[in-house]
Amino acid sequence: MSDSLSNIKAVLRAMLEGQSFDASGFDEEMQGILSELNEKCVQQNETLESYESLKERLEKLLDVLVEFAQFNFDMEIPLSDKADELDGIALGLQTLGQEIEYYQSQLEAVNNNLTEAQEMARLGSWEVKVANMEMRWSPQLYQIYGIAEKGNEMEEVMKLIHAKDNAILTRLFERCVQYHEPYTHLFKATVNGEIRFIDAQGKPIIEDGEVVKVVGTAMDVTERILNQRKLESLNTELEQKVAERTKDLEGFSYTVSHDLRAPLRSIIGFSNILEENHSDSLSDEALRLLKIIVKNATKMSTLIEELLTFSRVGITVAKFDRLDTNILLKNTWREALSNFEEKEKVQIHTEELPEIFGAQTMIQQVFLNLFSNALKYSSKNEVIEISVKLVKENEHFAEICVSDNGCGFDMKYHDKLFGVFQRLHSEDEFTGTGVGLALVKRIVDKHHGHIRAESEIGKGAQFFIKLPLVEPTLL
Repeated sequence: MSDSLSNIKAVLRAMLEGQSFDASGFDEEMQGILSELNEKCVQQNETLESYESLKERLEKLLDVLVEFAQFNFDMEIPLSDKADELDGIALGLQTLGQEIEYYQSQLEAVNNNLTEAQEMARLGSWEVKVANMEMRWSPQLYQIYGIAEKGNEMEEVMKLIHAKDNAILTRLFERCVQYHEPYTHLFKATVNGEIRFIDAQGKPIIEDGEVVKVVGTAMDVTERILNQRKLESLNTELEQKVAERTKDLEGFSYTVSHDLRAPLRSIIGFSNILEENHSDSLSDEALRLLKIIVKNATKMSTLIEELLTFSRVGITVAKFDRLDTNILLKNTWREALSNFEEKEKVQIHTEELPEIFGAQTMIQQVFLNLFSNALKYSSKNEVIEISVKLVKENEHFAEICVSDNGCGFDMKYHDKLFGVFQRLHSEDEFTGTGVGLALVKRIVDKHHGHIRAESEIGKGAQFFIKLPLVEPTLL
């Protein structure tokens, strides 16, 4: 009996250790029991092996998660050939790691770009947690204030800021926290012995109706402020020079208007006296020469007057008003027609025009010159047709066309049309000084507008004037 028990113990020990054993020495019933026990042991051993494998894989996955939390993506993901749930989790971790790594690289690129942009703009950012007044600075802020990171940055900066600005910034920060008011302030600071101008801005971050932190920026705008002051100084100096030149020009204009035109008036006056009182004693040739003298002296006087008008337009500071274009054109047309002898053959066609912004006397001069030219260069026609119409209109400008059925001109000379003393017709064909259209262009330019012309020889001319519908200084 003891031998049989020893054999059973040996078989059971081999069975538990997973070794082979010989059960032939037992009866059939005992062999069946031992076979059944062996199957149970084999199953148990397989379960234990599976458990150990599962435990090892779980430990590796936990290690991977810990490394991911520290942004380390070099860990090998434990994948097996079982294609079970753990392999699904491992594949998910692998994909997650790749995505986190990608977005981390993108974030680093954005941060690098932001850092470079802040360095280029001399712009630093900061934030303050209201609960404990903990402050965080960007690296650029240390560069702007010329200090090192020591933990007491704000104390050092407050010493750099000028006293008046110091008090203002403190008050603005307090109001930002208390009343949720964003703020901006340009202040002075002495950095490394030099006065710097810093543009500071702050904005409250609100949660549940309370300011949890204040974020802001500080930009070194010293160069911009200094350049602005230089520009203001140059503008002041330029204005003084312009005023001096204007005074000189006004003196010149006075001289031309009085001292130079006085002899011309004398020439014209004495010539007229000779013709009226001594025509009987003068030969026909002398009378002809007197008329030439009067004609040319009158032309010279007219030319001087037009040149003075041309120069005044260049230096005059215009006062722009809203003008009723229709009334202005009606009055200007009446003035132009009053100086034209053959009124009966003139027909004018107009349409409703929008109000424009301009200097009234200047705009009247523009249309007076255009109307006068239209009448002059159409004077050889049996019927003179002149029209004024609106070509197009947008938010800022209206384009008005003044056309006639006169002699026209060759478009290859268009660029000469608006130059001073530029004439496309001889004095024998049409009288004139060559200043009228140059004056028109100068006035239109002063109104930030534009003028152009279209024509064919013998088919009239069209002048397109673009004038402002809003205050010209706002364009």
